[in-house]
Formats: sequence, C-alpha cells, structure tokens
Amino acid sequence: QTQAPSIFQFANRNVIMSKKPEFPKGYLGQQGKFQEFGLSTISHGNPEINIDNNEVEIKLRMTKPVKVTGNLINTSTLKELPEYVFSQTKGDTVIILASLPQTGYYKLQLYALPLTDDSKTLPGVYNYVINCTKA
Repeated sequence: QTQAPSIFQFANRNVIMSKKPEFPKGYLGQQGKFQEFGLSTISHGNPEINIDNNEVEIKLRMTKPVKVTGNLINTSTLKELPEYVFSQTKGDTVIILASLPQTGYYKLQLYALPLTDDSKTLPGVYNYVINCTKA
C-alpha cells in the first residue's frame, strides 16, 4: 500500500515530506568491488545520509589509483542527475561532491575502476541514500 507524502506548513510555505524509499537487501553501502579496488570510507561510513542543505561531500581513501564517478537519482521521479555529481582526487583521497537540486530523497551511486584497467564499464562500488530536507 502506498502512502501519500505528508505536507507541512513551514515558514509560510508548504513542504512536501517524501517517504523514505525502500531498497533491496544489500543495495545500500559497499558493493563487491569496493574493497577489492582498495577503497574505504573516510566520511559517511553509513550509507544513509540526512542533510539540511543541498550539498554533501563524501571522502574515500584509495590504496591504489582508482577512477571514481557517481550518479545522482531522484527517488520520486527516477530522474538521473549525473551533472550534479563532481569527483576529484587529491593524493590518496577521492572527494565526491553532490549538489541536490531540491528537497527529497536521492540515490547516490558511486562507480570505480583501477586506472590500470582499460575497461569502459565502471562497476558500482557504493550506494548511498540521501535525504535532503532543505535545498
């Protein structure tokens, strides 16, 4: 049974509170290749993130050179928003910056591949769910 979103009056405007999405067992958090590629979390070891602004910065440590990219997906519209995700490497740290265009729940899917691998396909390595309460 589907539950309608709740609407609250906040500062003279209606704020729609999205229902937390449900995910299959094992979807959130580390995926199979995360440790194999020498990655570990520096920040955000919990795959469920709640923020009261529209940006989140996630830091990962790598033990070997790895290319990391991400995809942001609005869970209510299922619209992919890769242009809202920026990744940068500084030494052995990968910084993922995600900007959320509006309030609600988002999936942030991280993909990675060792720099020595010529494959064009990057496997998923970590999945987050982000609840943005204020954009």
